Amino acid sequence: MVSKAVENAQRQIEELNYERRKNVLKYDEVMNGQREVIYAERRKILEGQSLKEQALGFVEDVVRDVTGAWISDDVYPDDWDRPGLLTALAEIFPVHSTVEDIAGFTEAPPLVDHFVEEALAAYDAKEEAVGTDVMRELERVVLLNITDTKWREHLYEMDYLQEGIHLRAYAQRDPLVEYQREAFSMFEVLTASIQEDFVKYIYRVELVRHDEQPQAPRVQRLSENRDEVASGAGGAGTESGATGAVQPGNPQQAVSDKTPRNAPCPCGSGLKYKKCHGAAA
Repeated sequence: MVSKAVENAQRQIEELNYERRKNVLKYDEVMNGQREVIYAERRKILEGQSLKEQALGFVEDVVRDVTGAWISDDVYPDDWDRPGLLTALAEIFPVHSTVEDIAGFTEAPPLVDHFVEEALAAYDAKEEAVGTDVMRELERVVLLNITDTKWREHLYEMDYLQEGIHLRAYAQRDPLVEYQREAFSMFEVLTASIQEDFVKYIYRVELVRHDEQPQAPRVQRLSENRDEVASGAGGAGTESGATGAVQPGNPQQAVSDKTPRNAPCPCGSGLKYKKCHGAAA
């Protein structure tokens, strides 16, 4: 009975591993499809194409999503959280409307259009302030950085998903189908996150111009002040009652002219100093 149980378990594990190896290519096809979309967007940025229409589309989509999350036709206008809506939109773009300005809106679509127009007007004001060419460059730089960062995070999450997706087979579910469904959902979250972060950053990014390059600090060489340090150390040695000389490697260390106790005696007797003239001292 034990041998049959081990054989059954081994056979199930081998079948599971076989299914996983058989679908490796299909898993790669899912990732290749997402990779082609992201690389196409990056290629458009690197080639220097204008991203204004795409940026304005991002602004409109994000503002509509945020506004739609706070108000709805299914809720009475008196129950709308207008201050909360303004706070949420202020995190996206500089909002100038107040609660009194939007108090007269009793339907969701006109209010959504109002905020979309305000966001687009703020975008045009930003472009006029920094200049058209600079704005196009800012769009490319911001979108490229956000896309690269989000794509790297997405790749890690996809690796985690692929490592554990085979466990869905124990629940009588096809791991490949589950992987395709989860990957599609995660890619939608990725694109929405890229759009939202782009809109947040593009309104807040500031152009800093450096007219003069800051000068590098000069390194003061030790040899320039060596004479001053040597004279100071020599004076301190004289006042303490010991004649000393300054070492070039360490200006603050004084060396005594006394003969060490274990050194040969200077008289030439061949004995150590402590057993010859040093004994008398």
